Amino acid sequence: MILFEKIEPITFKKSDMLHTLVQKKLIHIERLLFVKKRLPVEAPSAEAMLSQVPFAIDSMTFEQWLQFVFLPQMRVLIEKNLPLPNKMGLAPMAEQVWGMDANLNELVEEFQYFDALFLSSQADPDGNGDTSPVEQGLVSDEHGDTSPVEQGLVSDEHGDTPSVEQGLVSDEHGNTSSVAHSSVSDGSGDTLSVEHCSVSDDEVPPKLVILYEDDDIVAIHKPAGLLVHRTYLARKERFFAMQLLRDQVGCHVYPVHRLDRPTSGILLFAKSSEMARQLCEQFECHSIEKHYLAVVRGNMNEAARLDYPLKKELDALGDKNVNASKLAQDAVTDYQPLLNAEIPYASGRYSTSRYALVYLKPLTGRKHQLRRHMAHLRHPIIGDTTHGDGKQNKFFREHFNVNRLWLIAKKLCFDHPRTGERMVLETELDPEWLPLFHGLGWTEEILSQDEGCLI
Repeated sequence: MILFEKIEPITFKKSDMLHTLVQKKLIHIERLLFVKKRLPVEAPSAEAMLSQVPFAIDSMTFEQWLQFVFLPQMRVLIEKNLPLPNKMGLAPMAEQVWGMDANLNELVEEFQYFDALFLSSQADPDGNGDTSPVEQGLVSDEHGDTSPVEQGLVSDEHGDTPSVEQGLVSDEHGNTSSVAHSSVSDGSGDTLSVEHCSVSDDEVPPKLVILYEDDDIVAIHKPAGLLVHRTYLARKERFFAMQLLRDQVGCHVYPVHRLDRPTSGILLFAKSSEMARQLCEQFECHSIEKHYLAVVRGNMNEAARLDYPLKKELDALGDKNVNASKLAQDAVTDYQPLLNAEIPYASGRYSTSRYALVYLKPLTGRKHQLRRHMAHLRHPIIGDTTHGDGKQNKFFREHFNVNRLWLIAKKLCFDHPRTGERMVLETELDPEWLPLFHGLGWTEEILSQDEGCLI
């Protein structure tokens, strides 16, 4: 059952949260470079360090640039809490140098994710941010000036050139340690585990449903429970949407937005950094329309627009250095009740339980916006373990024998990055939705009475 403009260049303001995320990602990238035996490499000559060419490709190898230019320069910016570049283009360069070497796919994917960190501070409404423009070889600071990293120069604020001992990584105190160890310091005194978990070889990777594909973009239906990409918070996971899709379509893909792990629905990827950049511009100026369906607690009878600012939700590990007292950000959501239900089962202090199927359209993109807005309306989304109703969640798990967040990204509208054609992609409901509808008394006859209300 199916339900239902160009902008100025993006700049990035100085952000404690971004510095923390970049620092942790750099540690992981550094370790991978050693594990994949791309580092250490021989130091380039002093003359080579004077290159004015992006990535210094005229005077040194990509690996030399990474070890002796990029990593030291980024470390200086982070340690001195200086503004970070607002655009990165590591993944395109890595693809150009390494091609489709299967042994280096994980590194390329980490570069893609690293590039994606450099975007505006707005996140997707269901808990993740949209991907930033990824321009090959471009690295500029928040004032629009070209960073020395682009020119192949490495210097700190005093004009000195920092260095990294061959095969070693310097910490914030100047001490060195091997990144090939099973744990590394994140620069704040904490130790992060970086060892891989063993998994059974007979585990079969899920096959993704492709909703649309051409030479430039590909859209899939992400099942609930699948992560979009690798993350240090889920090191035990083996399968990720980005890697699965790469193997399925035979080329690297660039996520241009994200969905929370428990959310299912449409997930869009670009097949090149240029197409990703153009799509990300659309996300940044909110010209992309995102439509969701959710099952919530209680009956709802009126459609409305909720304009309720939200404070940033901070992760205990990744955001521990972020100022928690920052002002709330604008957050706007349109919502429309579609169907109500009341079933003769107690899930709390009442003898019956009431629920509603609701259409949601976020007009801004804040972290967990839909989940937090529905909780604010006292109609939390069923299955939301962070902002929801624990008693209702438990009832759903036991009564319907399904454990998931009942939120789906149902429809996505955007301009094709190459042709400009307005694209409207829709996806089917996951199989578990229809038995739920039946259990709530929403039969096929009721659902088909007025299809217009399901748009």
